[in-house]
Amino acid sequence: MAFVCDEFNRSSVVAQPWRHIYEIAKRMIAQGNEAIVITTNDFHSPKDEEIDGIPVHRVESRRIWCALDYVLEEITGSDVDLVNWHGGLASLVFPLHLQRKMQKKIVWSVHMGRVARRDLKNLKVSDIPLMGQFWYFSLYSLCPNWLLRKGAAANQVRKIIALSERLKNCMSGIGIPRERMVVIPSGIDLTRFDPSTVTGIDDLRRETCLSRDSHVLLYFGSPSPLRGLDCLLKALPRIERLVPSTRLIVLSRQPTQYRDDPAIERVRGVTVLQGIQSPELIARFLAIADVVVLPFRFWPYTECPLTILESMAMRKPLVTSWVGSIPEVVKNGQNGLLVDPRSPKSIANTVVTVLRDRTLCERLGKNAREYVMEHHSWDDVFRRTLSVFEQCIGSEK
Repeated sequence: MAFVCDEFNRSSVVAQPWRHIYEIAKRMIAQGNEAIVITTNDFHSPKDEEIDGIPVHRVESRRIWCALDYVLEEITGSDVDLVNWHGGLASLVFPLHLQRKMQKKIVWSVHMGRVARRDLKNLKVSDIPLMGQFWYFSLYSLCPNWLLRKGAAANQVRKIIALSERLKNCMSGIGIPRERMVVIPSGIDLTRFDPSTVTGIDDLRRETCLSRDSHVLLYFGSPSPLRGLDCLLKALPRIERLVPSTRLIVLSRQPTQYRDDPAIERVRGVTVLQGIQSPELIARFLAIADVVVLPFRFWPYTECPLTILESMAMRKPLVTSWVGSIPEVVKNGQNGLLVDPRSPKSIANTVVTVLRDRTLCERLGKNAREYVMEHHSWDDVFRRTLSVFEQCIGSEK
């Protein structure tokens, strides 16, 4: 089995879509199968290494679309039975090149689609400079529909895995037959993110100077306006007036991410912590939170953010937004609450409602945990994915 993707390394596997590849590959190997990840050179990692038992080989390029010939050379010279290729929607043009040079069967996992007009409605003028980091989505939008359809119909492509219903509908809308696609969402480590096993909570509260009567809000991930942190900061004074002793903790996975918005440090009642990458430490911070607030204004990826699944797995009431495929996972009023991410007042009022209603808080958290256990267990995601792999290996077309 060969998994193909961009930029798979020890740092990237904490985030999606690399975590998805990591979890599937790890389970393939645990069952006695041979698997390798073929990825691009990030100039910081060795050409060949093992990451938690997963063999990783890197080709000489920063992007897969610049390295197709190198990848083909690696795959065609091996005894691989099936290739699981991961990429965005525009990567579906690759089979047009592959079908002339490679006869291996392919399952194509598509985890990013086009940005729809509705995805842009929450943006502000001040967000425009931040959009440069999503330049590759322009390529997806510019790629002709007929070319994507032709790539998806290539003989080697036996099945297309979409990571959300939203993405499946997007591909269906450009003419890719629905019967060629299956939706398998990403998962979450339910053992690591289990509220019943987290320890050291009292110590962590002392370390972060939280009193026993503090009401703790948690925001984690990149502290970017596109994720709605600016509106949350504007909502905080109202929350503090209505629920005294409220504290907001902002966790940044990278050491210097908070510098994108230095104003965070000047807001009263906010604690900023940088470089928090350990899943165990993130789980501990989730354990001390009363409410997790993730009011995304823009989420261009089609899968649900990992931060949302982690929060739900930890049985936390979650306040997030009607953005991207989030509503596929967070059912408003059932296992979380969805708000207008442009409205600090809406965010504040919703957070206050949860903080004041212990019954609501418990119900949302309980339902959230049960939902991810039923739909987002990595073991279940693996079983469904393995079933697709086995069907494709045994198929003639």
